[in-house]
Amino acid sequence: PSSPLQRNGSLYILTGNISSDDSAIVIEKDNVMLDGAGFTVQGLGSIDSIGVLIEGRLNVTARKLRVEAFEYGLVVNRSSGVDLVDNVIVGNLVGVLYHSSSFNGLFFSKVTDNSDGIELHASLNNSIRGNFIEGNTRAGISLCSSENNSVVHNSFLANSRQVDTCPDLMNVWNEGYPLGGNWWG
Repeated sequence: PSSPLQRNGSLYILTGNISSDDSAIVIEKDNVMLDGAGFTVQGLGSIDSIGVLIEGRLNVTARKLRVEAFEYGLVVNRSSGVDLVDNVIVGNLVGVLYHSSSFNGLFFSKVTDNSDGIELHASLNNSIRGNFIEGNTRAGISLCSSENNSVVHNSFLANSRQVDTCPDLMNVWNEGYPLGGNWWG
């Protein structure tokens, strides 16, 4: 079966929606860009399902995707230089998971109506910036054994807990005047 994916060198562009009860998209190369072009990666709510898996990769960008109804929406595991940009992550158990990953970014995305919006586990030096994080039923962002991450210029709104830490290690939540920190509502 063919997938709705067009390749142009290191750029992969979705040309239609994808539905899966397992791992819908697995990035298996370094130095690539996945452009969702606004299409949806739709899960069926299955256990262990992943919308987009980026594992053991370097220098990957995933942008303009809508990822919904997976156990894990987007997973970045043991990877570096991964930028998730301008995505909509909605209705997953965990919206975005970073595990053992460093020097990555989550930018200008909407992370809404998940159980946990964003989770970082044993992850260092990541940037979570300019995102809209709303209505997540457990926590907007959870950082566990993760430090030196920059979490700034995000809007946190109506999450059951805006932030959950275990333990509370050093992370940057405010860049000081005049740049500021996050908006909490």
